[in-house]
Amino acid sequence: NSKNRNQSSDARAWFEKMTTLAENVEGRVSKLLLSLVKIEKDGGSASSKYKDMYRTVLTHKISPGNKKGDENDEEKTNSPYCDLPSSFPVYDLLESLTKWMSLTE
Repeated sequence: NSKNRNQSSDARAWFEKMTTLAENVEGRVSKLLLSLVKIEKDGGSASSKYKDMYRTVLTHKISPGNKKGDENDEEKTNSPYCDLPSSFPVYDLLESLTKWMSLTE
């Protein structure tokens, strides 16, 4: 029983670290794309590649499934740690950007 509690607290600590890391990555991706949008605009580029990518990030951020504290993750109930997330929103963000890139090539 003590071993299970230690594993549970280790899992929670790991998820806390990964959640912080995921939030930092998401913020950095957003800031970098915003900087690229400004460079693209200031450079007089006719392309709106980075602006469109930034829109993808914003769309991801406001989508209902990606808000902080969202408890509608069906996979949580299948986990031995039901109150821990099964994935991080940054994964979906990066996946959306990858799909966008493949569609524009």
